Amino acid sequence: MATNKTSSSTITNTTCTMHDSAVQNINNADSTGLPLKQRPTATSPSAAAAAAALALADNTSTADPNGSCSGVRAADVATGARARAREEGRGGLDVVSVFQIAASAGCGVVFGLAAEKAQVYLPEVIRGQMIFSQFPMLKMFLSAVIAGIGGYALLQVFPATKRIWSEVRTNYASSVSRKSLPVVASGAFLLGMGMTLAGSCPGMVILQVGTGMLNSIFTLLGCFTGALLYSHANSVLENPTHKDGKNVWLDRFTNLPYWYLALPLGLALSAVVGLTEWLKPWSTDVQVSSEAVGVLQQRAWSPIISGIMVGSLQIPLAFILRDSLGGSSSYCTVLAQSKALTGQSSYFRRFKNGIGNWWQVAFWAGAMGGAALSANLSGTWGGERGVAPLVGFLGGAFMLFGARMASGCTSGHGISGFALLANSSLVAVPCMFGGAISLAVFSKLLL
Repeated sequence: MATNKTSSSTITNTTCTMHDSAVQNINNADSTGLPLKQRPTATSPSAAAAAAALALADNTSTADPNGSCSGVRAADVATGARARAREEGRGGLDVVSVFQIAASAGCGVVFGLAAEKAQVYLPEVIRGQMIFSQFPMLKMFLSAVIAGIGGYALLQVFPATKRIWSEVRTNYASSVSRKSLPVVASGAFLLGMGMTLAGSCPGMVILQVGTGMLNSIFTLLGCFTGALLYSHANSVLENPTHKDGKNVWLDRFTNLPYWYLALPLGLALSAVVGLTEWLKPWSTDVQVSSEAVGVLQQRAWSPIISGIMVGSLQIPLAFILRDSLGGSSSYCTVLAQSKALTGQSSYFRRFKNGIGNWWQVAFWAGAMGGAALSANLSGTWGGERGVAPLVGFLGGAFMLFGARMASGCTSGHGISGFALLANSSLVAVPCMFGGAISLAVFSKLLL
């Protein structure tokens, strides 16, 4: 029996070594040094060699009961290799790409509609959350995380969809694995300060523009400025030798199955939402329709319902794109279309091409349309001015600089990363709201 146990351990350790070697080969497969889903289309023989080594590791992996090197771990990298090959082989739009773009835009419409009805795009609601006077933002945010956890837990449990869940996590890790936790925490804190200044976040500013909020254009310009400024700082803040590993995910760090941790977290968050709603019903925080109208004509919906709608979007995004909800990199994709910027900045060249970049632009374009549709149906379009132009501009710059520094925003870290149990997101979210609350409380005391 001892001999068999030793033999099994040897096999597992050998597989882990093959797995880690494959990870290194994929990361070094070309000279760009870019995250998986941001690499430009190119043919890379070394990437193919890495994928071949990876397939061997994937086929020979054994499930270690202690979680040190499970079959899923090897599968994560295998799916990453396939995603890499898929991106490298795609030169232009094909039928699949068109479908993915259209589906992304459709999901964005649902997001924009739900968030507008929850009224979480309003500056007074966002700022009110930071001084604990209004709670629609908290209720929608946590409800979205809860719905995401439930969806991901189902994907992870069923063998037929476990590979999809693995690919989603691989793509997520490729975006955050080159940042240290102190850098992520600092960026999230700056992002939070920008949220309080602008009364917005990188996603909500798109909805503010869609609903005809007059001064939101200044916040949007600030966001693009923040992304531009960050491109000059990225080489200092990003560590190209910092690789994906066991510490990316809480479940791997603790050697516990994902759903062992995710489901109790979901239940705890549900209790927080329920208690908050019991203490302060949502209808006391927002303006509701004074007369009986249709569902889409209503001025506001429960932020809990809206949050569940938003969190449920993780499922179609996982099936169609093998990706998760995010927002701040879409600003970089738009800026990357400038030849002057991509000629000067290797950072923006990451975002120029590929469905992994453009689907977010389509998503947020759809979200803008969904918010505009919702506001028009309820008769509220153009009814808000927003924050002062200079304050909005500065807030937007803080938000995007911080979001790119942290490699995620309220959508990427908050809704997606938190639900996926990414350690960086579990650090980023408290720091994000810590920055927002600190500035809000300080401003209230000062003014």
